[in-house]
Amino acid sequence: MPKISIIVPVYNAEKVLSRCIKSILNQSFKDFELILINDGSSDRSIDILKKFEKLDERIRVIDNSNNGVSETRNIGIKKAIGEYIQFIDSDDFIESNMLEETLNIMENKEADLVMTGFFLDIEEKNKIVTEIQTYENNISNNKKDIAINVLERLSGTYVNSPVNKLYKRSVIIDNNLFMDKNIDLGEDLAFNLEYLKYCNCVVFSEKCYYHYCMRLEDNLTFKYRKDKLELMEALYKNCISYFEASDLERSYIRKMNGLFIKWMYSCYIDLHNRNCDLSISGKYKFVKESIKKYNNIINDTDDLSFAFKLLKLSLAFPISVILLSKIIYFIKVNMRKVFYR
Repeated sequence: MPKISIIVPVYNAEKVLSRCIKSILNQSFKDFELILINDGSSDRSIDILKKFEKLDERIRVIDNSNNGVSETRNIGIKKAIGEYIQFIDSDDFIESNMLEETLNIMENKEADLVMTGFFLDIEEKNKIVTEIQTYENNISNNKKDIAINVLERLSGTYVNSPVNKLYKRSVIIDNNLFMDKNIDLGEDLAFNLEYLKYCNCVVFSEKCYYHYCMRLEDNLTFKYRKDKLELMEALYKNCISYFEASDLERSYIRKMNGLFIKWMYSCYIDLHNRNCDLSISGKYKFVKESIKKYNNIINDTDDLSFAFKLLKLSLAFPISVILLSKIIYFIKVNMRKVFYR
């Protein structure tokens, strides 16, 4: 039985797929199986996968119709036989020591989960700028401390993503944990929160091994979607449920309310995208109604940073939200890399 099962969903990734697979095969740690799942690609991805399958007996290729990334990962979980599970996306790649070092951390600390930092390789106009997203190293040995450290790291991709983590397959299988295939925003964090409920030791590592590759013009966060705020609300409730189950005091949980204000503003910023078909009056109505709906959350905040205080203050006046979100949108479009540091 291999020590680690690596699960890679693949969808129309022919241009970068070989880079991803080679970075996995080049690992200093060799005892793994590599499950490559074609998710109904219309390009040459399946041909590339079959070529690599012939070259290395550790590779298993599954060719499916399009199911979406969450269900594709679920298929990989069901097929995996390793003691641990590592997810990798087909347009990303990893450092050669990632598996060896995260496995050493997992076993030496008797952890249930290891989280690591990211290299954010941001491509814009054929130039790549690498930023780092990470947090101070911490080993949490009880559910409350784990939850506190999760809360402190919720902004960004560190906690949210499944790809910078080494999981125990037994925790996933024994508790029937799978990605929610019915949503396509926030499903990764929802999965991680469910997994964390069964963790007694989590290592939050400051080291970076995973290269998260982004083409800014393709990033979903730059697109308006009508259901985004509803999905943010559902994710907020998942977070609150996890923190309450971890016995966090109310003073900690209120910090989540401040983060929800940020999530609200991400929806307001998207109102200025070109694919948003709302009129000015429609945008104003949306802002006004959402502020009223979440007024209890907005008011139940304290100890906010200056930036968050400014956002909260603006919510008292819907027109100021329209104006401020327009300014932030302009900055986001013209200085995009700032938002991923």
